[in-house]
Amino acid sequence: MLTWIVSVVEGLALWLLAIAPGVVVSVLVAKATGGNVAACAFAAQACYLASVVLVIASLFGGRYGDFGFAVDYHYTLLAVLVSTLVSLPLGLGLSRITRGEPEPPFLPERPAHRAVLMFALAPASEEAVFRGLVEGFLLQHVDPCTAVAVPAVLFALGHLIPYSYSKRMAAAVSASALILGLVAGHFRMVSGSLLPAIASHAVFNAVGYHISKRDKSGSAVITSL
Repeated sequence: MLTWIVSVVEGLALWLLAIAPGVVVSVLVAKATGGNVAACAFAAQACYLASVVLVIASLFGGRYGDFGFAVDYHYTLLAVLVSTLVSLPLGLGLSRITRGEPEPPFLPERPAHRAVLMFALAPASEEAVFRGLVEGFLLQHVDPCTAVAVPAVLFALGHLIPYSYSKRMAAAVSASALILGLVAGHFRMVSGSLLPAIASHAVFNAVGYHISKRDKSGSAVITSL
């Protein structure tokens, strides 16, 4: 039991180590650009990814394969299918719960910037942190259920603060982020690759964004990054 606790705490420490630099950089960029949303978002996400790469190189001898930096197309396609089937009813349900809520203020205004962030950069960088670094570490030290659940819970909790302007949005998006985390974590575990997790994340964002535009509210973006 003590070994399990120590391993989970170490996983949490790795999460903080990967996330903290991005938060600091985002604040600095905000001050330097007068609060440019796109610049802040891109800087933070790029920093998350860079932090993961540096942590694995410095603390784990550059064993990137142990942390999901591998290719698996079979499970990636399966993850796209499953994520679509899960996110569609989830998004439709959230659109009812959060209808009338304003669009998240941290999304870039330009469609091209928003697309790059939601469908490429955020899925890649955030999955590298949660399913790559944290889950990859835990899979080597604890049981598979814990290894999948801990990063999924962290991912869900991480969505509370950005949506703190609305209790309904915070609760709904965090719940959906937890479901995404479990789906992505499962495919990361069985495939040994981050690609299925990244695909799941992108699909959840895409489905939620499509539903939000259909409802003309922006409130149903399932994870919004």
